[in-house]
Amino acid sequence: ILSSGDDSIRIDSSDSVSVNNNKIYDSKQTAIELNASSYSLLNSNKIQSTVSYGIDLQGASEYNTIDGNNIDSPDYQGIYLRSTASNNVVSNNTIEGSTFDAGIHALSDYNSIEGNYASNSGCSGIVLSGDYNNVTDNNISNSGCNGMDLSGINNIIDSNIIASSASGWEGSYSLMTSSVISNNNISDSGGATNNNGIVVSGDETTVIGNIITDSSCTTTCYAISISG
Repeated sequence: ILSSGDDSIRIDSSDSVSVNNNKIYDSKQTAIELNASSYSLLNSNKIQSTVSYGIDLQGASEYNTIDGNNIDSPDYQGIYLRSTASNNVVSNNTIEGSTFDAGIHALSDYNSIEGNYASNSGCSGIVLSGDYNNVTDNNISNSGCNGMDLSGINNIIDSNIIASSASGWEGSYSLMTSSVISNNNISDSGGATNNNGIVVSGDETTVIGNIITDSSCTTTCYAISISG
């Protein structure tokens, strides 16, 4: 699919649809959009250069699986779960070079975001703004902002690898409450100053078993910074 003037593939109010093994180039809007569609599978699609999003779930799009897609150079989010798109699985996707925004951005609840690779994002590798989500085993590198930008309640952030966030930003920045940040490996967050591995500003969050290393920071550097 080449240079479509609107969304390249749009699924509207349809359930149990499979969108597999498509190649989408130079989409003028979103490459694949689901609106009010559930129980569908988006698998092994290759998306190259979109003016908007790589994959966008909106409306009441629930219980979908987004797995094994390769998304390169979207202008905005590689994968975008809007606030009403809950209970989805986002797994084993590769997102490279989101120009202005995050590799993966989830505004909704009860999602599983696991085993994804996000590199060279214009801002954060993963942005989470919902509740009761699991973010596990993701690999994030060379983010233009924080490696992860997190908010919400009762989220689990476990066993992620975050490397080389931008100068002056954090490996993981959290406004979450009643959540767990555990067993993550965070390295080289930012530049020589104001460089922190994990920053938590919220109550009742457990931070345990993380590995944090840095080779560049010399001033105002904290492995973990927690404030109320």
